[in-house]
Amino acid sequence: MRTKALAMLAILLLLAVAAAYAQEAAAPAAPKYTVTSVSGGGSLTGTMKVKGVAPKAGTIPTTKDQSVCHAFVPDESVVAGKDGGLANVIVYFVGITSGKDPKTLPPAVLQNKECRYHPHVQAMMVGNDLTVTNDDPILHNSHGYAVGDQTVFNRALPTQGMKQPVKIKKSGLMHIKCDAGHTWMNGFIMAVESPYYAVSDADGKFTIADIPPGSYTVKIWHEKFGEQEQKVTITAGKPTALDLTLGG
Repeated sequence: MRTKALAMLAILLLLAVAAAYAQEAAAPAAPKYTVTSVSGGGSLTGTMKVKGVAPKAGTIPTTKDQSVCHAFVPDESVVAGKDGGLANVIVYFVGITSGKDPKTLPPAVLQNKECRYHPHVQAMMVGNDLTVTNDDPILHNSHGYAVGDQTVFNRALPTQGMKQPVKIKKSGLMHIKCDAGHTWMNGFIMAVESPYYAVSDADGKFTIADIPPGSYTVKIWHEKFGEQEQKVTITAGKPTALDLTLGG
């Protein structure tokens, strides 16, 4: 009975993945971005903090494959240091159509490891490849949804060490889930139309460099605290500060 159930699950996942490939092929091309020389570029740097006392790290119980997944996984919805520095905040510029070379960006990788997504939150440039990997000796199925639960990608990863490339053609936020019964698995990827973005580190700090001087709109997104906009002015050869406190 268990073998038949697993076989049926595998068939359903294959059908879903095939449908997702068709959707990906039909997606519009990424917006045009032009690489130009950035002379006297400025930077945006700052610290994201959580309002009030930094919350204690929680856990989420697992319900399947606990020999690999463990009984609990960390709750990464709010990751803050003792001084309130808030990790996993995405900061990105809106409307920049030319500037530094995106080839300087690190590769985008979504790792399935111990039934968690690593990193939990990341950003990448639209039009680039995302490599989805499986480090676990069990089936994972990484399913990326846009706002409104529209499928952006869907990749079955039945074997340990498997890697699946995905061309991300549409900008915006993706919510990543696992269709293989690991309902607690949860990750986020923001696809940005330029290479001008950053994700705050464990201390809440971030830096975006080589920005053409000018006035811009910057968006700030956090899994729990939502999205907001800020206006910034970048000065040639100088850092601009953006320090924010997020939370109710």
